[in-house]
Amino acid sequence: MSDVPVPLLAKEFFTQEFLRDPYSTYRRYLDGRGLQYIDIHGGVWAVFKHADCSTFLRDPRLSAKRTSTLIDEFPAEKQKEFSELARTLSLWMLFFDAPEHTRLRKLMNKGFSPAAIESLRPQVEKLVERLLLPLRRNRQIDLLPQFAHPLQLT
Repeated sequence: MSDVPVPLLAKEFFTQEFLRDPYSTYRRYLDGRGLQYIDIHGGVWAVFKHADCSTFLRDPRLSAKRTSTLIDEFPAEKQKEFSELARTLSLWMLFFDAPEHTRLRKLMNKGFSPAAIESLRPQVEKLVERLLLPLRRNRQIDLLPQFAHPLQLT
């Protein structure tokens, strides 16, 4: 990681060009060094590389308990509107620090063991067959809305 953060302006976010092709913007951030300042929503510090994220997530000086600050920059009327969302997010394991996060993660990991995942194979194969059946008679399909989205939702 870099010792000196590289400031970036995020004016390109939420533009039509970004919405059409976000990947060139993402690439620039991934090519950046370490901790990066982004001038968006009053300014945020962000990391984009997996190794950097892992380093920061393991730093005991930092906390995941930040849902109360998610809406701080909103106008007062919007803070009230989004307060329930912030409260709900505070219940997510993602926003817990160790040791509570570690305890919950160990419990959840049992459901993601190779054996647990493999036991789902027959169900997933049946679902895939069912979703593909009506698509077989089409010469062209739009894979995302006709297959990928229903598969993940089901």
